[in-house]
Amino acid sequence: MNRPNKLPPPDIYPGLDDELDAVYERNVSQGIAVPVEKAPEAELGAVVVEQLQQAAPEALPEEIKQWAVSQLMPANEKWARLRTHLEFPLPAPLSELADKHPNFRAVINRLHDAQEVLTGSGEKTPEGLPIGETMKLALIPWQDLRNSIGNGVLQEWLKGVRKSQGIDEEDYINDDLIDAIQMNKPLYRNPDKPGELMTPKDYLDRKIAEDGAWGIMLVQTSEQAGVESLRGKSPDELTSDGQGSFAIGAKCRVDGLGIFEWLALTIQEDPRQLSAKTDYSWMLANRLDVEGDPYVPNGYWLVDQVGSGLASAADQDDNMRPRLAVL
Repeated sequence: MNRPNKLPPPDIYPGLDDELDAVYERNVSQGIAVPVEKAPEAELGAVVVEQLQQAAPEALPEEIKQWAVSQLMPANEKWARLRTHLEFPLPAPLSELADKHPNFRAVINRLHDAQEVLTGSGEKTPEGLPIGETMKLALIPWQDLRNSIGNGVLQEWLKGVRKSQGIDEEDYINDDLIDAIQMNKPLYRNPDKPGELMTPKDYLDRKIAEDGAWGIMLVQTSEQAGVESLRGKSPDELTSDGQGSFAIGAKCRVDGLGIFEWLALTIQEDPRQLSAKTDYSWMLANRLDVEGDPYVPNGYWLVDQVGSGLASAADQDDNMRPRLAVL
């Protein structure tokens, strides 16, 4: 078996109930919703903005709505360029999502609250940037990821996506890490049960049940990951040997980055700008047992490829820091 290392070698949204169907048909007739048959022609960003603008003011305050629009529009435009690689290119249903989806407003409000906590924390990145300024909304294609691993084509899917990004080299993924994904081994820390791990498929199924085909996260997009005050802290130290959570400020959990979130981030954003030459991003949402020892994945850019490595959970390397993510 290939030993862990730091460097590489040289159901879409549930169906609408009767009441929502009636609301949708009414809105289509009034011209304020997009008919389903026209949905594939709509730009992803425009659809999300439309959905947010339709939300009732009391459900989504104007300040939060404008924040979400300003964040989601560029995010969605970046994903729209990859439409041919996405089996589920648009979040559905297309009407009343912001107003009717049981979790959408809660997610936006929670992420906005996290943004404010992190902005007010006073913490800075290793390069001296206020962490609040580096936190951006990013989309995660839960359903496409679930389908790609279910069909055993994750690496092939990534290869096509990278070509569209102008990256010729395919991703490096540590052998033990890709084996855990393909063999559906325990990998994701259960946010509700400290010390318990979920399989990749169970984790993605849970996320699809909560969010539908697309999820939203608030994630650190600076070149250097983490916070300056916690340089050299190992995953074990930051999460009490994997039994606790890593939080900043008023119980703001920032340990949501796992391998699927990392891959989504490197697709939405330019991965070349997410890692300095010797900089690695811990993925604290993951923990993997390798021959009886705990390991944690780390992400990086090296020369010409996106890398997803693996290192000991006790590693205190200054160049490895958790890339903050709130889900």
